Amino acid sequence: MTDSSMHLRVTWILKCIVILMSTVHLILFVYNSVKICSYHSLQLDFGEGILLGNIRRLLEFKTIYPNIRTEPILGVYPPIYQLLSAGVATVVGLNLAAGRIISLLSVAITTYIIYRMAYIEDKFLRFSLPALFLSSPVIMGWGPLMRVDPLAVLFNISGLYVYVYYKGKNRLILSCMMFALAALTKQNMFAGILSVILFLILKKRWREVSTIILYYLTIFLSITASLVFLTGGHYVAHVYLYHWGHPFDISRLELLLLFLQEHSPMLIGVVGIAFLCKKKEFISPFCFYLLTTLLFSLSIAKSGAAGNYFIEPLAALVIFLSVSWSHLKKYKYVNSGSMTANYLHIALILIITIQFTVYAQSISLIPSPEEDKRFTFQMSLLRYLEGINENVLCEYATPCVIAEKGPAIDWFILSRVFQNNLWNEHEFVDIIKKNYSLLVLSFNMTSMNGFSTYDNDRFTYNLIMELRENYTLKDKIGFYYIYAINQ
Repeated sequence: MTDSSMHLRVTWILKCIVILMSTVHLILFVYNSVKICSYHSLQLDFGEGILLGNIRRLLEFKTIYPNIRTEPILGVYPPIYQLLSAGVATVVGLNLAAGRIISLLSVAITTYIIYRMAYIEDKFLRFSLPALFLSSPVIMGWGPLMRVDPLAVLFNISGLYVYVYYKGKNRLILSCMMFALAALTKQNMFAGILSVILFLILKKRWREVSTIILYYLTIFLSITASLVFLTGGHYVAHVYLYHWGHPFDISRLELLLLFLQEHSPMLIGVVGIAFLCKKKEFISPFCFYLLTTLLFSLSIAKSGAAGNYFIEPLAALVIFLSVSWSHLKKYKYVNSGSMTANYLHIALILIITIQFTVYAQSISLIPSPEEDKRFTFQMSLLRYLEGINENVLCEYATPCVIAEKGPAIDWFILSRVFQNNLWNEHEFVDIIKKNYSLLVLSFNMTSMNGFSTYDNDRFTYNLIMELRENYTLKDKIGFYYIYAINQ
């Protein structure tokens, strides 16, 4: 058997395996995404309820960045995602599907951009590489949820795509606009603009550095200044000031190690291609984008961070692998038909095969509401709230917002406000007891049973003591404890 026929046979076998595995993963992603969107009243993540509460306020033409001393509402994020979700909510109604549709569209467009960046003659590889992004446990778990990250990542990747591939005269302005929109969707999304600036500095293109910084700051600061003016200055406090001082827990870096372990085949592929590439081809904005996103993912160690922080480094990893392979194919020693090209082709397909095999270890289906106690209890709580005529403050906000019985509060950020001495628990409780006769928590604060470290991130000791003095346990639905204000 000749080397050429052996290459064809091995390649055909590996391609069949990848096609089968990628098809299964993509079907699973679509199935889970449709199912999650159909659970439009069921909260799968704590942050979804916060965003839904903000959308409700926008639909009521209220600010999501009020003075917290009069309205204890926390805006948490810049407004782009909430504004788009509010627009969708006018069509689908006030429920979690509004934001989840935005997230899914963002993931789909990001996948298409990755496909466009992978300029590879082999159509199989060109489709397989974007499938690695869509099939990752990170996207499976976080892509369909009402979170700002998918949209922010889309803006950053769009900015990079425009900067590298668009040839029009307004290339820098358009790319800076995309980068600014990323930071106006999530306030720590600076990896896109930073990667371009670092690349230009390395190339000593100082004039372009100053131009792109000027364009970016002009767009970003003008929009930010408008938001500051419209909110009476509270925008800066909500989006930046209240987030300072989150405690870091080094043990949470295990999540980063798990992410790297789950995507180790792609990382090995990137290192291998980097070794083969010439320095000139290897150093690109995509290289710096991967490095900066991995660096920013260290923030997973702060309280409140979760797996959604890995959506951007995942996208950067797949993009860099795709683009680097495209550059590698330009070299003479890997021209199509050569022995080296055949071996490298098999190696890349093998890496993709192994990566899908690793993904398969995390494969799962979203359970039906009746199969998961979390969903059952949420549905019971929602029915309970819809049947009463009292104002309610819920720790998990979605049932409360949908039932139109109360607002959404980000207890993570609120705890930082108290610990940074920007406000105090006594004044906060004075406000809520005047406005909310019922309080719904996920733990029994009377006995303090079940008060975990996770809860400590959201509730300071002084806040628990203040709440215990003013509220008494009234009822319990699953793991939801319902407290009534003391008469």
